[in-house]
Amino acid sequence: MGSGRKWPTEEDLQLCRSVMHASQNALTGSDQKGPVYWEKVFQHFSEEFPGRTMCAIKNRWKSAIQPATNTFCGHYTTISSAPQSGCGEEDIRNAALELYESIQNSPFEHMLCWEYLRDKPKWNDIKRVPLDLEAAEANLTQLKKRPMGVDTMKDIVARDNDKKRKYDELLEATKARNALIAEQNRLFLFSIKDADIPDESRAFFAQRRALAMKEIENEMKLNDM
Repeated sequence: MGSGRKWPTEEDLQLCRSVMHASQNALTGSDQKGPVYWEKVFQHFSEEFPGRTMCAIKNRWKSAIQPATNTFCGHYTTISSAPQSGCGEEDIRNAALELYESIQNSPFEHMLCWEYLRDKPKWNDIKRVPLDLEAAEANLTQLKKRPMGVDTMKDIVARDNDKKRKYDELLEATKARNALIAEQNRLFLFSIKDADIPDESRAFFAQRRALAMKEIENEMKLNDM
């Protein structure tokens, strides 16, 4: 089958598993780029999803999954390293997703891959390895020929500051949106008439109302401090 066939999420996730499997035996950085390494990835992947060529598998990882997850991971790490007060895991993840889309001009489509890879020790090693040794050497040569100037350094700092501003704005927007949803849920809980609540749901509504009242009381105490 050709490499142009669409990649379902299940195959993307299996490719992540296969890369991690092959990486268990990769002792050096060069092992992670050689034909032996990709042969291991190919064999492991093909056991579950036969029909893809090694070239298609390699391109899918190096051109789609790895760079996208690296970028999202960077946004998530930056936001989570300095979270604003009241921000939880879901807030940080949503802010990272919105930031990714605003910068990349496309949504992040590999969330399951990232969730699988994020806690894998080998992933932390692989994502630090350049995708292409020759390209990395070429970049190094160019850097030696063209030392970074003051203006370039200023541009980098400006971009970093702009990213930080976007992080803060997205976190504030996410918090405001979550607060609005919570308030709408409260209004629904207390606006619905008891007579309209099915018998089998009365216990649930009573519990949710009690929790909502406790949250309101705690908020009032904080406001009085």
